[in-house]
Amino acid sequence: HPHACEKVPGCSRRFADAEALLSSHLTASNTEAHLAAVLCCYASANLPEKAIDAFRSAAPSLPAPISPLPFNALLSTFIRCRRYRRVPVLFAELSKEFSITPDATSYVILVKAYCMTRDDAKAKQVLDLMREQGISPTASIYTSLIDSMYKNKMTNEAECLWKEMVESGCEPDVATYNVKAFNYALHGKPEEVMEVMTEMEAAGVKPNTITYNFLMCSYFKSGKLEDAKVLYHSLAEKGCSADASTYKHMLADVCAHGDFDAGLGIFKD
Repeated sequence: HPHACEKVPGCSRRFADAEALLSSHLTASNTEAHLAAVLCCYASANLPEKAIDAFRSAAPSLPAPISPLPFNALLSTFIRCRRYRRVPVLFAELSKEFSITPDATSYVILVKAYCMTRDDAKAKQVLDLMREQGISPTASIYTSLIDSMYKNKMTNEAECLWKEMVESGCEPDVATYNVKAFNYALHGKPEEVMEVMTEMEAAGVKPNTITYNFLMCSYFKSGKLEDAKVLYHSLAEKGCSADASTYKHMLADVCAHGDFDAGLGIFKD
């Protein structure tokens, strides 16, 4: 949103110039890939509504029928700009207007939009819609739904959906397991996070840095400072490396516990 830039130091707020620059590239958008790339740039410029105009103006020059590629890029632009409520409307209107057949990625974006507006009922209805279209729900869709249910404290519903996912033959990936690990890190104990990690490894899914970050956070919440520090220093042995989130939370938590020597070491790292 243009007003969001008023508080950003150094932001020139030259939205007209940004739009002109992007529009100059539309004349060359004779391929779907090029148009999709330009549409994604509208998200970076915080001009999602202008992306709709760009899509409509460039669509007639594309080979028919239009594939879901630029359609998905447009929907993703509204997700990135946090205009979640516009996504279902655009999904329905544009797919009908341009005879676009949505693919699995299109439905992932639609589910994400519903989840971000906490409309889990409609998000679940998308699963049925996909099946009607002969498209199997993906791990990404289940992950978005399960994450939303956990965040809305619908733990039983999340577990039932997890069971449905597995029974449907859709195998959870590391992102799906991390959603469960995060829930236990936030509301449970380190032992429960470790159970998720054991479950992951049994399924042949390797825990990543994000998983270990959640375990470290659960250690801190349980007052197990030394366990968190040991885990931090053993990340390399586990085939992982610390990321920005690791440093941020480790530094904040060790300092909150008064361990400034450890904090200095993490800062130097």
